[in-house]
Amino acid sequence: MRLAPMLWGLAFLGMHIAHLRRVSDAFWRSAIGITVFTSLAWSISLLFTTLLLTLVGCGVLAIMMAMMMVTGFSITAIGLVIWVVARKLAFKGSLLTGL
Repeated sequence: MRLAPMLWGLAFLGMHIAHLRRVSDAFWRSAIGITVFTSLAWSISLLFTTLLLTLVGCGVLAIMMAMMMVTGFSITAIGLVIWVVARKLAFKGSLLTGL
């Protein structure tokens, strides 16, 4: 008579352990899925960032070449002017944002 409640208790405990194991498996599957999705999203983001920076760099270079042809300045002088203007704009921007 006392053996039956103990067996019921063991069966109940076994069901809970099996349930926890399924939950754990689902957690690890979802964690792996989230990791794969995150790494894929970062890869795509870095790809587009690289393409954008390449296009911006090519645009700046094209503007510098056009300025060189129009003004007759060397590419180094034009690069220096662009660098100084960019530094001044960055400084003013940091003052505006309070950084």
